[in-house]
Amino acid sequence: CFQVQQNEVHLFHKSTKSIDGRRVFAGPFDMAKEIVRKEGIKGLYKGGSVMCTRDSIGYLFYLPVYEGVTRILHDRGYGETTTQIMAGGIAGCSGWLSICPIEVVKNRVQVDSTLTASSAIRRVYSEGGIRAFFRGGLVLCLRGFPVNAAIFVVYENVIKMLNRSF
Repeated sequence: CFQVQQNEVHLFHKSTKSIDGRRVFAGPFDMAKEIVRKEGIKGLYKGGSVMCTRDSIGYLFYLPVYEGVTRILHDRGYGETTTQIMAGGIAGCSGWLSICPIEVVKNRVQVDSTLTASSAIRRVYSEGGIRAFFRGGLVLCLRGFPVNAAIFVVYENVIKMLNRSF
């Protein structure tokens, strides 16, 4: 999973740059081959510790926010589906916003093989202060709200069906 994401970050970054009007890489496998050639197998996992930290922090917000918002909306009399949609969407936004700074750093580390996490943090901060760590936050929420709303509606309904079946 991480290996694929690593390749996608590199591929996106490199595909926007061209040499003599040609794309630098033909696709994800070509990109992976080039990373292994230049950096060895460990190059495929560059930024892995940052990604693990990112996911750990994101999940610290994601599920508790979902549960908290679900209780609040349920107590206020909102319907089941409305509650799931709103709680899932808000949980998704809070999860993504909580990790936005780490996501920015992770992407920098994955794209620039000379950067460490700490040097990426310094560079991002020097480029725009604290706000620079939240670049893309609105897009993450615009994408995260409907995706996570759908995830929780499906999840809750599957659980309900399984409970009835067993």
